Amino acid sequence: MNTGLAISIAALGLSLVGVIIAVMNQAAARRKRRDEQARKNFIEAREYLKINRGALAEAAIDAQSEFQWDAHVPLLTRPGWIPSQPLSLDEVSVQLREPSQEEVAALVQGRSRLLDYWPQGCDGRRLSRYSQAIIEYDKSARMEDRPSYRLIGVHVGSISSPRYELTLTEASYFDGVDTGESLAHETAFRKFSEHEAPAGGPYRSWLADPFRLGIRAAMPGINTLTIRLSKGQPSIYMHKRGFNAGVSMGVLHVAPAGEFQPQTADPTIWASDLSILKNIIREYAEEFLGVDEATGSGGITIDYQKDHPYSEFFRAIHSGKMKVFYLGMGLDPVSWKPEILTACVFEQGTFDRIFRDMVTDKIDEGTGGILLVGKDRSGGRISGRRFGGLPLYAESTKAFSDLKKTLPAGVACLELVRRWESVILPRMK
Repeated sequence: MNTGLAISIAALGLSLVGVIIAVMNQAAARRKRRDEQARKNFIEAREYLKINRGALAEAAIDAQSEFQWDAHVPLLTRPGWIPSQPLSLDEVSVQLREPSQEEVAALVQGRSRLLDYWPQGCDGRRLSRYSQAIIEYDKSARMEDRPSYRLIGVHVGSISSPRYELTLTEASYFDGVDTGESLAHETAFRKFSEHEAPAGGPYRSWLADPFRLGIRAAMPGINTLTIRLSKGQPSIYMHKRGFNAGVSMGVLHVAPAGEFQPQTADPTIWASDLSILKNIIREYAEEFLGVDEATGSGGITIDYQKDHPYSEFFRAIHSGKMKVFYLGMGLDPVSWKPEILTACVFEQGTFDRIFRDMVTDKIDEGTGGILLVGKDRSGGRISGRRFGGLPLYAESTKAFSDLKKTLPAGVACLELVRRWESVILPRMK
């Protein structure tokens, strides 16, 4: 081979190497821009969801009216999910069973359909869960993965025998975030970026039926409207959620409210803690009294009949000074999260005694949330601070029924208590 030909071949080789390097650099630059845009879209969708949760709920309930059996309750419901009258908790049975293979596999399938809605991790790895993306790119969010009950089935009795049966299985809180709250993220992303209808989206279309509970982690929340009776007007207490909450940021809600969970991760406690009443009492201890043990921390197992303050509630129930009513259940129109609706009515003196050490700023510590409790009525026979609450039937209460300001489950509790006022309140007299 002559020298000139060799030089030409070498030059051609260098040229091809240069072209290959240039193409690789361009591809890397495109991937970088794509990843940066994905991060930007994710963060903007999260911010949009925080600010516009109420507006999204209004639009979602309008777009899914075929699933709204009770037109006055802003939740997706089936016939009988809202009973004809409030029930006692004795008329609502809760059962625990093992999840089927199909129910476990469905969570993996669901998560795989959402990957395009969040970016890769900062280290370039693929994030497989919405909860991972929140932790990595929304540093303000406060979330903790804990064991939680997953709703699998709802059986409603007849009009003559209105017994409810809720079937649940074991899961974790992040399962619900990944396959339920991610629906809210999809809705927010489509609305702010594409101006699309809230009821659409590939993931929601794949789920198709909101009442097909086994295809996602349908993690029920328990929402309680607290009513304090007095010689004058009954009063209520509301929660202003902090903007650092992991979900449903900055909106109003009834209090207490929280996930349906066992008190600890100890598997031996799952069956004995499967109680709506025990869950409500733990939420009262945590949100109204700031009791750390109510979160299940420290490996402490609660003895509800002996340990303070939990035993106080059981004594009040046995004496008839505290009554809990089951109002029904529905699905949040944005996230399809099951919401158990209850009301708890206290005689004035009992309320003031149990909550004599009430706090207002530890309802969801670290997120900025507060309790709205009315005036401080310190003094009298019971030492400590006595907050009189917010008038139940004042104009200010009507403002709490605005979906732009209050979570749908909170509006539903207010609506049903007003509907059944004559049934709920006189029972305490």
